[in-house]
Amino acid sequence: QHQCLNISQVGLDGLECANRFAELLANRRVFACHIERALRQLRPSMLDSHGLRHALDNGPLREMLEDANVKFAPEFTGPVDDLDDDARTAVYRIVQAAVREAVRLQVVARFALSLEVAPNALGQRVDLRMDLEFSPQARIEPPLQALPAIFDRVLAEHGSYELEPLAQGQRHAVRFVSRAR
Repeated sequence: QHQCLNISQVGLDGLECANRFAELLANRRVFACHIERALRQLRPSMLDSHGLRHALDNGPLREMLEDANVKFAPEFTGPVDDLDDDARTAVYRIVQAAVREAVRLQVVARFALSLEVAPNALGQRVDLRMDLEFSPQARIEPPLQALPAIFDRVLAEHGSYELEPLAQGQRHAVRFVSRAR
């Protein structure tokens, strides 16, 4: 239960309260800088050096799929590398979560990635589809379930995350708008 207190109830005078408030704001700014730095460090370096398209098409995610004998079929439309840093990182991490799931399931034969980026009035519209196509020899198809890592990223981007069953697989579809660059 929350309770509101005024300055006189806490025993602080106006100047002391203002100083403490300023100190809190300064601490918040320092904390925000530390978080931003940590997030930058978590961003794969390949995104900065080669761009999102190259990182997805030729990077470690493709290698993970190939090592698991999963065919990778990427398709890119629009100015993919024009996304801002946060959106590029979000897309990469979302695809990474889906790739991990494809490898974990051990019945995925093909991972089809479709990334479309298109300008709109608010910035760049990102439309991402990841189809996990199961092997015809799969005896039991895994249940269709949302992946928490994708859900969290989509929530942070204020987007939508939809799951669709496919005839022999499942689709994870993500949509969000990144701010103008």
